[in-house]
Parts: sequence; C-alpha cells; structure tokens
Amino acid sequence: NKGGRDLEAAFINMLMLQGISPIWLGGIGADRPKIGDNKYDIDALVIDRHEKFLHVYLFGVTGGTISDKDLEKIQNFAEWVRKEVEKVQRLFVNVYPIIVTNQLVSEQLKKDAKDRNVWIVDGESLKSLLTLATKSFLGKKFLNQILTYASLLTGITSY
Repeated sequence: NKGGRDLEAAFINMLMLQGISPIWLGGIGADRPKIGDNKYDIDALVIDRHEKFLHVYLFGVTGGTISDKDLEKIQNFAEWVRKEVEKVQRLFVNVYPIIVTNQLVSEQLKKDAKDRNVWIVDGESLKSLLTLATKSFLGKKFLNQILTYASLLTGITSY
C-alpha cells in the first residue's frame, strides 16, 4: 500500500542517515515494483560482519496491521537465511527478523512474535527511534537500539 511504501522509504532513509547501508529490496522510488522473490515480504536487509560473527537484520516494513501470517513468513525466511549462510561461511550467524509497523500491536501478537523469535518495532518505538536518530549519529549502534526497542515490546532478548 502507498502508506506502507512511504513508511518503508522513510525507514530506509533513517537507517542511511545513521551511516548504515541497507540493501533495499524495494528499489529507489516508492512507485517501483519490488525486485526478487517477494514471498517473504522482506523490504530490506543489513549485513554486519564483526570478527567471527555475521549479523543479518531482516526488515519487513508495513503501514498496516501485522498478522500471524506475517510473523510466520519472516520467521521462515530467517531460518532459511541462517541455514544457507552457515553452509558457505565459517562464521557464527545471527539472524534478526524484524517487523516494523507504524501501528499499535496487540498483546496476543507480541506473545506470538516472542514464540516465533520475531522482533517487532511498533508505532511508539518507531517514534522513539526517529527522535533518537535526529539527536545523535550512532552508526551501527543504532541497530542495537532497534533491537532494544523491539525487545521491550516482545520480550525477546536474543535470537
């Protein structure tokens, strides 16, 4: 939806302003169709290698309500990414499936997300991240801040 595409573009810009280079699967313009296989609804990903660790952040950005089906799709993709990357890399792989929404999230969905090891950044957390992004330049630490806000919502502390 149009609102979702605008939110997606704004979220990508927020990451870029923090010095993070996301791979945006949505293309450059919000009107352009997504590229690649979209069955998992992944809008962007960030790959961060630190010594023997590879961190992969998968972002599904939506302007709509999150469903259990959305959680299932991103969880399945995270598991696939972990298995495939571990086949070719001699690194410890951490995959963080994160759904970003500008909506409020129900308590039941928070519980379902925790059960699936999916992180959620809701509308309130998104406002806090935006405020933080405008006040300081955090670089890669900003990714940890995203996980902090997501874990406050879902209760996940590590994947």
